[in-house]
Amino acid sequence: MVDFITGIESACYRVGAGEDQSARLRFDCVDILKNAKPPSSNISKEERSALRDLKADDSVLIVPSDKGRATVLLNKTAYQEKAKDLLSDSKTYQPLPKDPTPKYKSQLISLLQSLCDQDAISQATYRHLYPTTCDIPKLYGLPKVHKDACPLRPILACRGSLMYNTAKFVADIISPLIGCTERHLNNSQDLVQKLSRVILQPDECLVSYDVICILYFDV
Repeated sequence: MVDFITGIESACYRVGAGEDQSARLRFDCVDILKNAKPPSSNISKEERSALRDLKADDSVLIVPSDKGRATVLLNKTAYQEKAKDLLSDSKTYQPLPKDPTPKYKSQLISLLQSLCDQDAISQATYRHLYPTTCDIPKLYGLPKVHKDACPLRPILACRGSLMYNTAKFVADIISPLIGCTERHLNNSQDLVQKLSRVILQPDECLVSYDVICILYFDV
């Protein structure tokens, strides 16, 4: 439901619809959803019952895998231990003495006001980017089933956080540039095709690197 509402409001904003047009668009979308027929079930009664039992089991977590589009069942205690092991890496994570969100909110509002005063952004964009919710981003992990012991890949869910709307706004600006360079890879198949055309000399070898981004915040 949240995704539907977000998509409708985003569409109203993007097409520059006025209040009347936006209201008609919302009404039409709600009418379509109310009259839509749900698809027929593709699972049996027994499978549906098993899914309900799993959902009601508080000791089990059902999460997607990091790769392969698989569904993984994890013991909740084991998942929590893996998450603690991940966060115990002091070289990557450090505890903060206090929540820096109010400070960054004030800085963001000041920056948006300055851009608006300079006519760099419109009043509509200012209102859209103005932070009305400041939820702290949530960290969770996706199990790497292709590796031993299934370590977790950390994922930071930022929906509703301080910089969420701003990040989406910037992403819309730079997304048309993606794929415009010869170094861009579409997917793994594209990588395989390009590597198949590479001829290594006897004194050469093929290597890969992980990119690590380190962010420093003044709190």
